[in-house]
Amino acid sequence: GVCARCAALVARVCSAGAAGCALALAVRTGGLAEEHGGVKVPPFNVHLIFMVFAYAVAMSEGVLAWATWERGAGYTHAKAKRAHALFNSLAVVFAVVGLIGIFRNHGAHAPGWEPSAHPPLYSAHSWVGIAAAAATLGAAVYGIGAFVVGDALGFTAEAKARAVPFHRAVALFAYFGGLLAMAMGVQEKQGFTACPDGGARCTNKTILGMLSLFILVLGAAVAARLGADAEAKRTELDERSRLIA
Repeated sequence: GVCARCAALVARVCSAGAAGCALALAVRTGGLAEEHGGVKVPPFNVHLIFMVFAYAVAMSEGVLAWATWERGAGYTHAKAKRAHALFNSLAVVFAVVGLIGIFRNHGAHAPGWEPSAHPPLYSAHSWVGIAAAAATLGAAVYGIGAFVVGDALGFTAEAKARAVPFHRAVALFAYFGGLLAMAMGVQEKQGFTACPDGGARCTNKTILGMLSLFILVLGAAVAARLGADAEAKRTELDERSRLIA
């Protein structure tokens, strides 16, 4: 329906908006070069950019693949499956790079920037992020094992059908958990961001605020599109049952 297509459009606009905010903030804060006290350290922006591209961009498209590529655009099931696998695989790669980036950043030694001040897993954002990343990897491994190489591993059609609900549940936990972790990370980053004039408002804080809104609306739009798809499937099944009754 029109509402479902609008939800998908809003999701992709917010996905692009989140990516734009992350890149703009990175450009304004030194790009991929960071130093403290004249000592270069692994840049925080690696974490920022790759996590936004993992969840707001790649995984968003992967989660929407069945609804928008197959049912929405009319692609074959095989093409939608490849798109789903490709985008979620990219999400895993981006998330791994982002996690490596933040652990390296937190472990850097520089004047005014010692590991003891920013230890790994010191905040709720970190805990939620690790849980989401672990679920992302788990859903990817499970999905590849059951649906990509399932035939070679001896999975029957019935076994694959039974695997779908679990795979979907873990993947949705990973996706929406990833969005939650990003929103929490934005709030944390705002607290660390100092404005040039010492005030509470500046361009960098505004960009972070915009990023948080893009993430929030993105999650709502994806949920709406998935809900519309589930309702369409239920209606089709009801109609099929009525016709053969």
